[in-house]
Amino acid sequence: MDTAKKSNATRAFLIALAVMVVISIVNWAVITGTGSTKIVQMDLVSQNGYENTALLYVPKTATEENPAPALIMFHGISGNARNHESWAVEFSRRGFVVLSVDWYGNGGSDFNGQAITDTEWPALQEYIDYIGTLGCVDHDNVVYGGHSMGTDPAYFLAARNNPKAVLLCNLISPGVATKDEVYHGNILTLTGTADKSSAEKNYWGRVGSLLAKTGFPGYDDKNRVPTDTILGSFEQGNAFLVIRQQDMIHEAAFISSECIGNLLNFAQDAIGHDNIPNYIEGSNQIWLWKDVIGLLGMYSFVFFIITLAIYIGTNVKGFEGVIQPMPRNIGLRGKGLALSIVAALVFPLITIRFGGPIYNLITNIYKSTKLFGGNMQNYAFTTVLGINLLGLIMLAVFLLTDGKKHKANLRDLGLTSEAKQTKLDWKLIGKAFLIALIAVAAGWSYLRLQGDVLGTDFYCLFFGFRPIPWNKFINYIPYMVFWILAFIIAALGMNVERRLPSTGNDKKDFVIAVVFNSLLSMIMITALVLIENHIQIHVVGSNATALANWGVAICRLWGMPVGMTLAGIGQTYLFRKSGSVWLGAFTMGIVCCLAASLYGQFRIM
Repeated sequence: MDTAKKSNATRAFLIALAVMVVISIVNWAVITGTGSTKIVQMDLVSQNGYENTALLYVPKTATEENPAPALIMFHGISGNARNHESWAVEFSRRGFVVLSVDWYGNGGSDFNGQAITDTEWPALQEYIDYIGTLGCVDHDNVVYGGHSMGTDPAYFLAARNNPKAVLLCNLISPGVATKDEVYHGNILTLTGTADKSSAEKNYWGRVGSLLAKTGFPGYDDKNRVPTDTILGSFEQGNAFLVIRQQDMIHEAAFISSECIGNLLNFAQDAIGHDNIPNYIEGSNQIWLWKDVIGLLGMYSFVFFIITLAIYIGTNVKGFEGVIQPMPRNIGLRGKGLALSIVAALVFPLITIRFGGPIYNLITNIYKSTKLFGGNMQNYAFTTVLGINLLGLIMLAVFLLTDGKKHKANLRDLGLTSEAKQTKLDWKLIGKAFLIALIAVAAGWSYLRLQGDVLGTDFYCLFFGFRPIPWNKFINYIPYMVFWILAFIIAALGMNVERRLPSTGNDKKDFVIAVVFNSLLSMIMITALVLIENHIQIHVVGSNATALANWGVAICRLWGMPVGMTLAGIGQTYLFRKSGSVWLGAFTMGIVCCLAASLYGQFRIM
């Protein structure tokens, strides 16, 4: 192996490692106020034997001598405890002890087979009981907060435990409005006018029912409660506030400064400013910096993994042969290349518009075999499968046109070594797979170390990289197999069929390829997410719902613009450095599969 290549691989890996460590520290400093808050990753085994996980944020000011108010948060159906970190950052800044739980099979918690409509949450009650044992908590000033599906347990557990206030954010389910259990304390119901789960036609009936149960009769669909006006009072402990935030979508609870400000102000007013260790008006927020640094952390994490993979293939004895010369550049040209670019833009649109049958197929496979039970992550899975199945069309076009013209063989496709040419090199494939496993294992070991030492992950908005809950890992394996197969097709499409003509400068070709492939990978998904979650609301109007009726919920594809950018960068980098598709397909297939599987609900029994 060329000494210069070994040196370059080593230098790139060390830079990636250093950058990732620095970003980890900066990320921790922003989230914790440079150590002013300690984050504890909790595990609790419930009485029925199921393992449940949570994040506990404890400010230094919360002591047994000076107990602090507390917030217990319950996330929505496709979230996890880390989703609420924007809330946790702001409440802990103000001196609150914050507990954010994983539940219903989300995050690291087991799924116990419980239906969403059930109103018994023994694990969540045990966490509430745990908070009750902490000497650093002022037990007279505890607030419950729930988002989406989490509004049910927030309300019903409030009815059973009588906290100081309950924050129902972006959903009041029929269960909360119709069940017999009633909470008579301070209630905030905050929803967005662009939230399809709280549309005008069904929202006010729920509010009226809830008001009647809590002692404010006379409000219904026709006689609506005034918004932004408190009924009752904090002094009497029965303040009821309805906020309809203009143009806010369902998922914006985590990324809307206005929403978070309303939550902060209501909770602090309910408790009383004199009882807040560090009262700060709700509009004063820093959580966005956490998301900016978290996004940089996600990129640094993938950079670490891909540079480690090349370092191993270049410098570690036993992995000789994985790094090959680049194959011939005989990709589509002229009209064929233009058609391929158009296809890269159109295929995601087709998949999302008509991907319902693939999603239903995955759901039926789960029902009959218990495979593919990741629930919400299946939206991303459907999209990836659909795009790459369509991608086979353009691969066939290449093989029948420019590939046929240049007599392309397996080596030209990057599927074998230079020595084999027309036969698969199973040693190369095996070594590439082993390198991918080592690099991914090293990356997730770092995440585990980061969590244990700093208490943080790399997270941005709704999406990020988290440690693997080993109680679920076996259920991720079928996903990994199909993600890798899809990424083999993707790698052939990006780096063989759609490979650009050379400029004559290898470094320039490398940069152009990385930028070109990453942009084509994410541009359509990004456009669709923006249309669904911004343009149709702020430009077309809140009632526009065309994309929402396409069968695959676009709002569930939050992280895909970032994930597909990372996939494009990673696969292109690894192909250009290794001369084959295998290292990129194995490495990025596993990385992106884990990213999609770990962020949300994985309800495997």
